[in-house]
Amino acid sequence: MRHFTILVALLSSVTYVAAHGYVSSVIADGQNQTGWLPFTDPYESPVPTRVIRKIPGNGPVYDVTNTDIACNQGGNVGVDDTFEINAGSDMTFYWTAWPDSHKGPVTTFMASCNGDCSTFTASDGQWFKIDQGGYTNGQWASMKLLADGNQWTSTIPAGLASGQYLVRYEIVALHNVGQPQYFPGCVQVTVNNGGADQPAASELTSFPGMYNGYVWPNIYNDDLTKFVVAGPNVVSFADGSSSDRTTPSSSSVSSSVSSSSPGYSSTASPPSYTGTPANTNDTSTCMNKRNASKKRSLSARRFHGRSSNH
Repeated sequence: MRHFTILVALLSSVTYVAAHGYVSSVIADGQNQTGWLPFTDPYESPVPTRVIRKIPGNGPVYDVTNTDIACNQGGNVGVDDTFEINAGSDMTFYWTAWPDSHKGPVTTFMASCNGDCSTFTASDGQWFKIDQGGYTNGQWASMKLLADGNQWTSTIPAGLASGQYLVRYEIVALHNVGQPQYFPGCVQVTVNNGGADQPAASELTSFPGMYNGYVWPNIYNDDLTKFVVAGPNVVSFADGSSSDRTTPSSSSVSSSVSSSSPGYSSTASPPSYTGTPANTNDTSTCMNKRNASKKRSLSARRFHGRSSNH
């Protein structure tokens, strides 16, 4: 009975942790590359070589001024392998289970490694956007990703100069008003058969830097039709279609969004929230659930002890 109650408590914790997500595989040119699997790969012998940079788990990044915002915690350091792909190829990112409450935009950026990606520091990158999805026709991009089977496809520009690049994918979850959760990750690629296109200086941004001062909307109360995806427009030589190829106003586009350019309206003040409150801290929620599990386990053991005395 004791082992059973411990197992129930553990499963309760695992169920909650699984509520977040990360990219478990990426496909391009008919090749399927397994991503870094944070709950199994570190314990393999030998540790597998992946093209996706390491992440510690499936939790978010909160601090946009920290270097973790580039490619997640641990992702600033390169891995030994790269994904060989052709310019103009579609790249599909397969996410693990994603909760439908975690609504927000989806973006894909690239940055040249200026040589070898294995030794390139992600936070030193100059990033250009190749794809973005915000709030379109009453639907957040994260919900489109979910409806499409937990996948998001972006196109590597056909004219992009050949070389090694980081491809940065991200979902920003806005369910906790005032505390956005960032889920970035990066895959190292070698682009072959490319052209001569390179981003203009006005199309470049940095991580950290891009989100500084950016005001996220209250997804429950604000007019989301005015939402502007953070950062520069999709690069001018990008191929294919993006959910929101350009931002509504060129005045809101910069490599480091200022506090006078909110992402949802023309007012600079952060949105106030008067609706049903969401959880403001996933960590505290997780601890509450774990404490509840412990109490249930303790009650079960006490009940079992009383029953065994009869």
